[in-house]
Amino acid sequence: MAGQDFKKWEKFFENRTVERHAEQLLPYIKSDSKIIDVGCGTGSITLDFARRAPQGHVVGIDYIEKSIATAKFAAEQAGLKNIEFLVGNAEDLSQYQDNTFDIAHGHQVMLHLPNPVASLQHMHRIVKPGGPVAVRDLATYEQCESTALITENTQKFWEGSRARGAEGLGAGKVNHVWLHEAGFAWKDIRKGVVAFELDMDQYPALLEGQLGWARDRGETEEYLSTLKEELDTWAANPAARLVWMVGWALATKE
Repeated sequence: MAGQDFKKWEKFFENRTVERHAEQLLPYIKSDSKIIDVGCGTGSITLDFARRAPQGHVVGIDYIEKSIATAKFAAEQAGLKNIEFLVGNAEDLSQYQDNTFDIAHGHQVMLHLPNPVASLQHMHRIVKPGGPVAVRDLATYEQCESTALITENTQKFWEGSRARGAEGLGAGKVNHVWLHEAGFAWKDIRKGVVAFELDMDQYPALLEGQLGWARDRGETEEYLSTLKEELDTWAANPAARLVWMVGWALATKE
């Protein structure tokens, strides 16, 4: 799986929970559920799955070794024994047999994949009949009181995603179509949209991520300094808002 090193976004991700970011799966989670979290990142949602299925087993896979190491440490600190984190490829889950898991989940991962349908085909194959495959991806966003430089920096990130062959921004508008292309019948697919707004307490993580994008592209120190100054000014503006629209889709296997 091609993509970025999201270590810089760790503080941004660590507060994700099932209730806030995968609530469509709540009716399906049982105490003994076997769940796979594809593209689990640093594992906050994965850990929550494990807490909700104490007699079950949860697997989190991600291609970034640092993220998996962070997730393993968090599981150890939490004393969770029903969970494992593995380095793996979201587009190739061939190590798992058919009908292995009760639930398959992917949060903000399909948008980064050059071939999301391949990943969803594997998820369709390894989930048990009657089980759900659930995904969420960014559909669009609005940053009020932004500047030309801030907007440019974000656009360059999404351009980089498209250059790698990924859908990037807008994936949340079409992930239900990908589920159908992966083998799910239209009648078995549900979809919806949710919105999230940046809590300014998370601004330091946003700043680190935004500067990280620019630094990874090889932007000059002058560019980075100006970008930081404009982002700090933006965050101090009472009129500033950053809102994400996220598209979710859930399909059940016949």
